[in-house]
Amino acid sequence: MGAEQPAAPGRGLVIFLCAFYGGIWLWSAWQPGDRLAWLLENILPTALAVALLIGWRRRPLSATSCILLFLFIALHQIGAHYIYSEVPWGRSIGAAFGRQRNDFDRLVHFSFGLLLFLPLREMLQAWLNPSQIKAGIGAIVLILAASALYEIMEMLVVLVVYPETGTAFLGLQGDIWDTQTDMALAFLGGVLAFCGAGLASAVRDRPQAG
Repeated sequence: MGAEQPAAPGRGLVIFLCAFYGGIWLWSAWQPGDRLAWLLENILPTALAVALLIGWRRRPLSATSCILLFLFIALHQIGAHYIYSEVPWGRSIGAAFGRQRNDFDRLVHFSFGLLLFLPLREMLQAWLNPSQIKAGIGAIVLILAASALYEIMEMLVVLVVYPETGTAFLGLQGDIWDTQTDMALAFLGGVLAFCGAGLASAVRDRPQAG
C-alpha cells in the first residue's frame, strides 16, 4: 500500500528557502575561484531549484524533503564558489580521516545520497504509488543512476568545454578511483538514509504501551 501524498509546504517556508538559496547563490557568484567552472557547476542545481518552485503546487514534497533538497544545493554552491578541491575547510574533513586530500567533494557526494533519498522516495510514491520499501529501493537505484550520469556528464564537459584544465574541474586530486569512490559514497548515503527512515517509521508505528 502506498503512502499518502505529503501536504505542500507552507508559503512562508517556500519564501524562506528561496531567499536562503538566493543569498547562497549571490555569495557563490561573487568572485568565484573559476568563473567558467562556476557557470558549469550551476546548471544542474539552478535547474533543480526552478523545478522545485514550479512543482510546489502540482507535485508537493514534504517540508522535510524541501529543506533537504535546499541544503544539498547550498552545499553544491559552496563547492562551485571555491572549486571543490579548494574549499578552505575541506582539508579538515580529510585530516579527520588521516588524509591530505581536500575531501569536501566526498562530503557532497555522500550528502547526495543522504539528503536526496527522502525526496526521491516521496516522488516515486506520488508517481507510482509503491510500498515504502519498494519506493526506498527505487530511490537508492535512482541515486546510483544519477551519480553515474553526473560522472558521465562531467567527463563530457571536460572533453568538450574544459579540455585544457579538465583534471582541475573534475577534482581528481591524483586519485585514480575518484569516480568510483564518489558513486560509492552516494550509495552509502542513500543506504544510511533508507535505514534511518525505516527505523523512524518503525518507532513511529510501534504500538504505545499502556
